[in-house]
Amino acid sequence: MPLSSVLYESGGKMSYLYFPTTSIVSLLYVMESGASAEIAITGNEGLVGISLFMGGETTPSRAVVQSAGYGYQLKASVLKTEFALGGQLHTWRCASHRH
Repeated sequence: MPLSSVLYESGGKMSYLYFPTTSIVSLLYVMESGASAEIAITGNEGLVGISLFMGGETTPSRAVVQSAGYGYQLKASVLKTEFALGGQLHTWRCASHRH
């Protein structure tokens, strides 16, 4: 994941979920004026693209690599297929939604 790479733009379709391992990704909220504010930072403890997990395909934030490194990406279609099977992934998501 190269430094300054844009993983997705605000309002754009998200095609992948990202799991940074040695990289760090910033989520920026983009305002109508074009200004932005950092709202989250994700490293090896999390994932980028949680909106896909919650049923959306777009997000109001922009994801930018702040520290170059490695990570994994998972196609959104694979995530949705696995979720539709109703296994452990479905159970985990539904349990986390109640909190």
